[in-house]
Amino acid sequence: MSDIEKTSSQKDDLVSLLNQCDRCGACTRVCPLYEVNALDRATARGKLALAKAYLTGVIPEGDKTLQEAMEYCLLCGACSEVCPSHIMTADAMVDMRQRLGQKYGYSLFHRALSRGMASRGLRALGRLGIAAAQKMAFPRLTGGLLPSDPLAPSTGHPGPALLQSRERPTGGRSLPAEARQLAYFTGCAMGLFFPKAADASVRTLTAAGFQVDRPQVDCCGLPQLAHGLADTAKALAKENIQTLEAYDLIVTDCGSCASSLQGYPALLADEADWALRATALSQKIWSFSEILVAAGYHPAHRDLRVTYHDSCHLNRGLGVHEAPRQLLTEATDYIEMDRADRCCGGSGSFGVEHPAISKKILALKEKDARATGADVLVAECPSCLMQLGKMAGDGLQVMHLSQVICPPEEGI
Repeated sequence: MSDIEKTSSQKDDLVSLLNQCDRCGACTRVCPLYEVNALDRATARGKLALAKAYLTGVIPEGDKTLQEAMEYCLLCGACSEVCPSHIMTADAMVDMRQRLGQKYGYSLFHRALSRGMASRGLRALGRLGIAAAQKMAFPRLTGGLLPSDPLAPSTGHPGPALLQSRERPTGGRSLPAEARQLAYFTGCAMGLFFPKAADASVRTLTAAGFQVDRPQVDCCGLPQLAHGLADTAKALAKENIQTLEAYDLIVTDCGSCASSLQGYPALLADEADWALRATALSQKIWSFSEILVAAGYHPAHRDLRVTYHDSCHLNRGLGVHEAPRQLLTEATDYIEMDRADRCCGGSGSFGVEHPAISKKILALKEKDARATGADVLVAECPSCLMQLGKMAGDGLQVMHLSQVICPPEEGI
């Protein structure tokens, strides 16, 4: 490699990040992929080494094999938690996917996924087909590939839970004193696959004293960004900012959407005006469980044994860990699951692209979930629900958090 190429590489922020990896192997102990497929390329250190080799010219071309290696990542962030250098591997993988995609092209699958999630018309048509399929036996016949959308369990306690306090009892973010204009951000997966859970979320927010509006929003942009289609993700972000910035609060019951919406300032950092608007918006974003605890919501108790799975974006990305547990402890007979924060193996489209590996990771999660003896496994992320739903049956239901803590519908 020439001195000019070396200088160019040294100026590359990504190369600087990759240089921080000393291959200590800490990531191998927590990587869900490595646990079921002990290849070094499955780990953060392996993928970071490949990325560095490409960017510094050791690997002359980024062929399909390299692209597949960069895609072979759950983006779960477990490695970053234990990394002595705190390397954000997920960010590096997204950056590499964009660079390789721009130079060598994006896969047909990722382009189709990007277009489908970005199009309101296609999402509306998809919802009609999914709704019809869910009324029949398709979810069961597809082995969970098409998730079911169950009703919330009934409760023996009549009436909705009431707003008790405006302050979070355990500390953390506080709600603005006069903020009442709330927008419910319905993510793509919640709208497509879990409309009953989405309705339960709105009922719960209303019972907590909020005036809830459901604006027509675009995809948050995460499916596009995760596969390197940054330009599409930026366009979606700008549309959402324009739609949502007039609201006092924006709440979403999708952990991935919450993380993505809060990440808009970084996504639009190279456009000063949009970055300012994105920063203002990001400060209004709340996850579903987080805002309910901050508002002092008290759910009615249900006679259910429940355990909880931490979605990666909600737990590691936003640091929301205690809020869902606080709500579930009050609403149910809560049982903590061993390694609740281990990725379930879904990770958006990863389960579709790597079904065999995804199934092995899910089997570990299922073992831990069933060991609790719980009736219901709860998550606050539709992507996780789609994956976890494959283990439902034999006495175990899989539900969104909102379906367990919501007030009953009228007449039920």
